[in-house]
Amino acid sequence: MHSTLWAQSTIGNGERYSSAKGYLTPTAQPKPNLSIVLNTYITRVLPVKPGRKLDIRTIEIAPRYGGARRTLTASKELIVSTGVIGSPQILLNSGNKAELTALGIPSVQDSPDVGQGIMEHVSLITGVTTVPLNTTIINEETALAMWKQNRTGPLTVRLTGHQLLWYRLPAKSPLFKEYKDPSSGTGSPHIEWSLDTTGSGSLVLLAPYSRKVYFLAIRQSGNSFDKPRIYYINNLLSHPYDIAAHKEALRSLKRYYSGPAWDGFVTGFKGPDPDALSNEVLEKAIRDGAFTSLHPVGSAQMSPRNSKRGVVDPDLRVKGLSGLRIVDASVFPATMPAGHTQAPVYDILAERAVDFIRESW
Repeated sequence: MHSTLWAQSTIGNGERYSSAKGYLTPTAQPKPNLSIVLNTYITRVLPVKPGRKLDIRTIEIAPRYGGARRTLTASKELIVSTGVIGSPQILLNSGNKAELTALGIPSVQDSPDVGQGIMEHVSLITGVTTVPLNTTIINEETALAMWKQNRTGPLTVRLTGHQLLWYRLPAKSPLFKEYKDPSSGTGSPHIEWSLDTTGSGSLVLLAPYSRKVYFLAIRQSGNSFDKPRIYYINNLLSHPYDIAAHKEALRSLKRYYSGPAWDGFVTGFKGPDPDALSNEVLEKAIRDGAFTSLHPVGSAQMSPRNSKRGVVDPDLRVKGLSGLRIVDASVFPATMPAGHTQAPVYDILAERAVDFIRESW
């Protein structure tokens, strides 16, 4: 299965347009019920009062540049949306019990699955060489002048390829005799290729088996301001399926560029060549060249309501607690989205969370 589309980007007035610019800047519509505190960290969550089911509606905050810590208590519930790294870090500062106890820090709620199993799309640079073309490329000085003058020109568009091609491994692939298909369904792609006019691009594994393991630096220092440690390199391609899928994807990409449509234009293949390298050398090239796509999800995964695994219930409330909900990509369950993660967070997760909050309030 192949499908091609124009890559969409969140760009406004010739520059990156984030959710903060859209909703929180002074030019956005004022929100009388919104207060923003700057240069402040949430260090942990705390119960309002002891009880059989902990009511977690209090946060401890600390100034970024030093000063006294204080607590704030929500009247209805806390909604944590600090991202795939930030949200589990806040939770881990209040539990995992075994780790905090070893440092003499009291645990609020023992939740051992927090931070375990981050998923990520693994990328690999590939491309082709082409015949020389008589093309005119706008130089950097002209491009910058165009952008400064009226926000036009090549600096107003995305950095990487403007087209994406999605590919699904054949159902009869030998890979699926050894491994269960990790994709979300028969219409879901396994591979993404970004196509650039320069001939370069990236190959992205959309349905990986590997999981990264998330650890908190607090285990070494006891300091809640320490950045988390993510055991990333050794876990990114830890499952043999992911290496095998990359090899198959490289073979498919080379076949794609060998088609008659590229005759007279493509002159060679760039990147790990599956036909020229031994299996061992090819695997090393994949491992050496792999990098993340900045699409991490699943560090506080959702699971069925009665499940003992996972971190949040289907309504996004933290298991075993009341008053605490997580709304960001950390709650994505065990299957990786087969595409870029921004749209699922904005259009599915956040909108559904709004419905949950309205219903409960």
